[in-house]
Amino acid sequence: MATDDEGAATTSAAASITVTSTSPPSGDELEAPNATMVVDADAGDWAGIPLEAITEYNVALPPPSSSADNSGVFAVAWDEDYLYVSAQITDDEYDVGGSSGIWNLDGIEVLIDGLNNKSTTFLADDHQIFVRADGVIQADGYTGGNAIMAAGTQTADGYYLEVAVSWAFVNGNAPQEGRVYGFDLAVNDRDNEDIEHQLMWKYAPYHYDDTSGWGEIILTGAGTPPTNQAPSVTLTSPSDGATFQAPADVTLTASASDADGSVAQVEFFAGTTLVATDTDGGDGWSATWPSVPAGSYTLTAVATDDEGAATTSAAATITVSDPAPGGQQSIALAEGWNLVSSYIAPPDASMEAIFADIGDNLEEVRDGVGGVYDPSESTNTIGDWDPLQAYLVSVQQPVTLTLEGEQLSPESNPIPLATGWNQVAYLWDESLPVEDVVASLGSDLVIVKDGAGKVYYPDFGINTLGMMVPGEGYKIFVAQQTTLVFPSNATPQTRVLGAAANPGARDAGAVSSSNQ
Repeated sequence: MATDDEGAATTSAAASITVTSTSPPSGDELEAPNATMVVDADAGDWAGIPLEAITEYNVALPPPSSSADNSGVFAVAWDEDYLYVSAQITDDEYDVGGSSGIWNLDGIEVLIDGLNNKSTTFLADDHQIFVRADGVIQADGYTGGNAIMAAGTQTADGYYLEVAVSWAFVNGNAPQEGRVYGFDLAVNDRDNEDIEHQLMWKYAPYHYDDTSGWGEIILTGAGTPPTNQAPSVTLTSPSDGATFQAPADVTLTASASDADGSVAQVEFFAGTTLVATDTDGGDGWSATWPSVPAGSYTLTAVATDDEGAATTSAAATITVSDPAPGGQQSIALAEGWNLVSSYIAPPDASMEAIFADIGDNLEEVRDGVGGVYDPSESTNTIGDWDPLQAYLVSVQQPVTLTLEGEQLSPESNPIPLATGWNQVAYLWDESLPVEDVVASLGSDLVIVKDGAGKVYYPDFGINTLGMMVPGEGYKIFVAQQTTLVFPSNATPQTRVLGAAANPGARDAGAVSSSNQ
């Protein structure tokens, strides 16, 4: 406006200007480092960027009952194309459906004041962007495409969201280091039929069209490069204290994962010696250490990620014992039928060699699938003696059957079982409770019987069998094809030497020759 010497005045045409902040404000600012993010609901590329807690709540609604009910943290970043937001929300009731309005569902609201003019009414540079917990977007002026991007995933205790808002959509000041924008974040929590709680970063009274109480973000230079997180790894097999018999083929397995990348390989060490490597974890991380000689070994697994960081597992110590020396087992046979087995693998497994010392006292041998050895008839449909099987042996008078050869390691000799009845050997040289011996069968087990008719029937709580005894054979009925794996260690309190745990077990008398 100009005024002359006689008081006449003239007003010029109007011109609009905008004053924006390019230096850190004095109050509720949050630094947004310069970094390009991938919007994929994977927090790996956000590593190293500080998290901000969301601690206020909309006073017009009840506060959350606990942090498990509704709480969260978030972070911001930027590049020349987008403003990025990540939010990790704790919410004990995940709900993204059943309402006509996205604002009534679990999710966040990203609030941006592009010119930071803190107006009490919404202007063209002010935005309320709804992002549902599963990544669905709704915002005035948004018609799809890459103007706004979002990705969300449900977590064990809530959900995780990533959002990118293009500066073109913001329609405010062009991004540059030091520039300040108005910003707030709301977290909507639907617990019943409607929104029940609403967390806010800054503006507790919360009116979406009043930007005066929002906080501020300041665009800073490149943040600290994300620190690569080392992978995690656990040696899962063999277990600490496991025993083997030389020469042993030891299966090594590990579980490994990497929070911010991928696992490139897992190496297995015995002490400081590399014994095996797996570079393809598609079917799990495992390898075989072959022909391990006798000795004690401390095993570890070392996982290396795609950036070269490595982690060593806790150690497990195993013992590989010398090959079993020649052993001997004597089995007392009562007159008539006996259901027997042996933990000895004789060098000559022919039926003729096994029963040579009994001679004419032997009447007949039957296996569990209908095979018969009858020397008086020169009949043998069984073939050779299988130390993993039990046999029904009929003799004319009491006699002792003695077997000599290699003593088998029970834990190294699992026994495959067919659906239905199986005649199974007992390979321990000590008596053990039946429930311990057959524990590996789990719910597949129906019943276990000995040659005297004693049973273990777990579904009915019946156990007249008690202990499984060396020299005895057993009939096991299973509901489906499975494998009996003997325990690798017996509990000291339950180990009982020899047949003393079941006096007279070999004097059981005649038992049925049927397979049931």
